[in-house]
Amino acid sequence: MARSDDVLSFTVPPVVKTVTVRCPVATAFRQFAEDIAAWWPLATHHIGNEPESCVIEGRVGGRVFERDAKGTETLWGIVQTWEPPHRLAFTWQVNIPPNRRSAST
Repeated sequence: MARSDDVLSFTVPPVVKTVTVRCPVATAFRQFAEDIAAWWPLATHHIGNEPESCVIEGRVGGRVFERDAKGTETLWGIVQTWEPPHRLAFTWQVNIPPNRRSAST
């Protein structure tokens, strides 16, 4: 652990979560990545005002973001790996400079 300006910094191990679903891999990938707005709890997990939708743009370099009622988009992360239907990785930290974002796979 390092101490800097009364703030402790330390390395946190990756968080790993596994969910088994009873459907073809391609269906699970599509539901997770291409239809995130259908299952993401946007009413309680958002950072903008009056969110209406959230999106994962299906390509490397694509954005992960929310969109509010006025069309304003708020960035959540950037897609780093897009290999349907087997692999998706993206950064996941809001309001953090790009060089300090963590990755989610």
